Amino acid sequence: MTGSAAIEALLARPPTTLSALEAAIGKLGRDVSSEDTYVLRRDRPFDGVKFLYIAFIGRDLHVDPDPAIAELRLLTDDTDLHALATTLRGAGTPRSERQSQLVEWRDARGEWQVYDHAHADAFWKLRDPPFATDRVPHEQAELIARIVELASRPFGVDAMEQAFGPIGIDGRWPEYFARGPTWRLAGRSVDDLDDVSLQLAVPLPCEPLVAALGWGEVYVSSGDVHMSSWQVTDVATKRHPVMHGSSIELVVETRQGLRARPEIPCYSGAYAIDGARVRTIRIAPAR
Repeated sequence: MTGSAAIEALLARPPTTLSALEAAIGKLGRDVSSEDTYVLRRDRPFDGVKFLYIAFIGRDLHVDPDPAIAELRLLTDDTDLHALATTLRGAGTPRSERQSQLVEWRDARGEWQVYDHAHADAFWKLRDPPFATDRVPHEQAELIARIVELASRPFGVDAMEQAFGPIGIDGRWPEYFARGPTWRLAGRSVDDLDDVSLQLAVPLPCEPLVAALGWGEVYVSSGDVHMSSWQVTDVATKRHPVMHGSSIELVVETRQGLRARPEIPCYSGAYAIDGARVRTIRIAPAR
């Protein structure tokens, strides 16, 4: 396959697994003894391309020799990828992202993005399917067990992977992530991992989660001057509970309807956790 044909093939139908990518453009000469990471980069993989960057879901090619692809980056010598994508896929959709202008082509599998200032450079990202709108009881128990596993391990990407399975990486921001039917886990990183956030499309009841985490007496309060967000707070420390050197923040949907606990002094007011529903969980090194 020529370089121009390979570029067209990638733009027309981006592969979602490593084997499908190699079937489209040829073998990438992987070395599983050293490339057991989330990312594979190939300089000059074929004519007209400066480099091809592939980010996987799962980092160990020994365990999964054909991982799913989370992200591709294609940097060409001088091919106008905006014009080529328009020819192959029709007009894209302009939008803004983090103060940059780009054009996007979406389908059920993923999305190509080409920035206005760099038409020879394109990114493809696996598209997340819609979240489920409810959660069956056994899924709730499994998710709580995953959260406890994450909170019970030393902070880091290894803990994310042990608790939630194979992790993908978004190489541009950067961000480690995993996705389930009703949740999305993300770990932000600059050099080392900064924090981990679990967003719940279907909230979890607070009481069984707190019980599974083994916490003592806690209550719901707000540390926000405007009281726009409400978290679970430790009675003894008046802070977020800490486990294994990590601060665990459970953000609840609302304090509306929660039972007041006037015996606990707190400027925002203190409320019981019974009836509270957790929407977000944030974990970061305790400071």
